[in-house]
Amino acid sequence: MLAKVIKIGFFRGIAATGSLVAAFTISHYYGIEAYGRFSVIIALLSLLVVVTKCGTDLYVIKYVSFYHEIRNYVEILSIIRNALYISSSFFVLVAISLLFYLYFSQYNEMYSLFFVLPLLVWQTVVASTLKAIGRQATAAIYELGFVLLIISISVFLSGYLGTELRFELITIVASVFILLTLVIPFYFFYKLKVNHVKVLPEFVIDKKSSKELIDFLILSLLAFIPTNGFPLLLADKLPDEEVGILAVCFRIALLINFIVTIVNSIAMPKFSVSYKKEGGELHKYYKKYNLFLWVTCFPILLFIMCFNSMILSFFSVDEGFEWVLIIMVLGQLINILTGNVTALLNMIGLQRLNRNITIFSSLFAVLSLYILSGYGIYFAAMSVSLYWGLKNFISAFYIWKHVGINCFKVT
Repeated sequence: MLAKVIKIGFFRGIAATGSLVAAFTISHYYGIEAYGRFSVIIALLSLLVVVTKCGTDLYVIKYVSFYHEIRNYVEILSIIRNALYISSSFFVLVAISLLFYLYFSQYNEMYSLFFVLPLLVWQTVVASTLKAIGRQATAAIYELGFVLLIISISVFLSGYLGTELRFELITIVASVFILLTLVIPFYFFYKLKVNHVKVLPEFVIDKKSSKELIDFLILSLLAFIPTNGFPLLLADKLPDEEVGILAVCFRIALLINFIVTIVNSIAMPKFSVSYKKEGGELHKYYKKYNLFLWVTCFPILLFIMCFNSMILSFFSVDEGFEWVLIIMVLGQLINILTGNVTALLNMIGLQRLNRNITIFSSLFAVLSLYILSGYGIYFAAMSVSLYWGLKNFISAFYIWKHVGINCFKVT
């Protein structure tokens, strides 16, 4: 598994560093305040992507991974087609809501999001398909982090040349890059249809699929808001500078989650397939992946804890905010200890239970974030970490109750 993780880690590492590189370049050339404003805009864009894709990313991973095992290309293409149809339809509803929001918003430059939003949503469908068929390394190219890396290069070049890079131009650069990356997978889908599928069944979403999509949407939405979406919640509560500091600390803490994300991308299809097999396959896979998490994530955590002040200085963050980073890192520690609880619940048919846990944890965390942020940046950081701890501990308990797996035991 180590060779596979290294291969995937290389490509996903490039994508994952996109957010950090964006934080560095923007804070370096335009200041931490500018990065705070940029974080709010990216949080809004990410929220719109979550709503527009309507849970189709998890839906694709769950079912394409199963049908890929038995080489049922008709079902695979039907699922991909359905995901594209659903997300495109939701884009119309989201676009209307976005117009209404921007009419009353101070962020007038965000009108250019209309061009990049549908492309990002189609990218998620492609990324989910690649993950489902075992192409996790290639899937990294089709995630937001890779787009942010391209944006970071543009910001660096403009800063180096001494010119101001407007947000509208950034979205054009991102849109062109995404369009170029979508050409190959869509051509592949076309060739797969020509060579293996004569006629696709009609576009029909049954009651079971509708419920699953709604569950996946709620899960994605509530998991997003107290984590990646917190700059949006704090835009009117804290100054842009403090929002920027929180966003930088969050991105640094997510370096620990980098390995978790890689392992999850490998594990999710495995959980779905092994759950359907006899002989304790699921227990074996879960312990294997959790042990790997423990071994690889703790050194990264210790490094960030020991050199927090030096790390923050690279992002133009003044001294005195080290505890913001430490609090964020402690939240990730809980994520490591409990392991792949969310991935496991989703892939073994317990997404409704996961939804209920996520609803409770998210609402509690969002409420605490909104209330405690009024007391300063440190309390806001505690609220973000609280979400990881609460959700993962509750999920670990129910996994032990339903499938008998002790998430804290790796032997």
